[in-house]
Amino acid sequence: MSRSQPKYPLIRKEVGGRIIEVIEKHLGISLAAAAKSLEYKNATTLQAVKRGESIPDPEKLVRAAHLWRDVHGRKLDLHWLLTGEGVPFPATPPSKRGRGNDFITLFERLSDEKRRALLTLIEPEIA
Repeated sequence: MSRSQPKYPLIRKEVGGRIIEVIEKHLGISLAAAAKSLEYKNATTLQAVKRGESIPDPEKLVRAAHLWRDVHGRKLDLHWLLTGEGVPFPATPPSKRGRGNDFITLFERLSDEKRRALLTLIEPEIA
C-alpha cells in the first residue's frame, strides 16, 4: 500500500460519515462550531473527515461523546459512533444499558405478590 492511500479507508469513511451525520443532522451546527467544541483551531480536520480522508483522534471522539447532546439532552453514544451499532443518541445512558438495574426492569422481575407489596409501601391506596 502506498503512502498516499489511507490504511483503512472504509473505517475512515464509515466513522467519518457518522460524525458528519451527527454534526449536520442531529446537532444542526456548522463544521466550524463542531471543530470549536472539540478544541480544534479550525474546521480543517472535520472537512477532511467529511471527505473521508481522516477521522478525529480518540481523545476528540471521547470529547464529542461527553459534550454533544441531541435536542432531548441525550449524550452521543461512542459505541454507535465507532461501530454503527445501536442509535446515535440512546434514551438510556451506556452505563445503564444491559445491566437490568433500573427500577422498571427490577419491578418487572418481581412476582405479582411482591409487586403489590411494594406498591402498598409506596402508595397504600394503589394496592
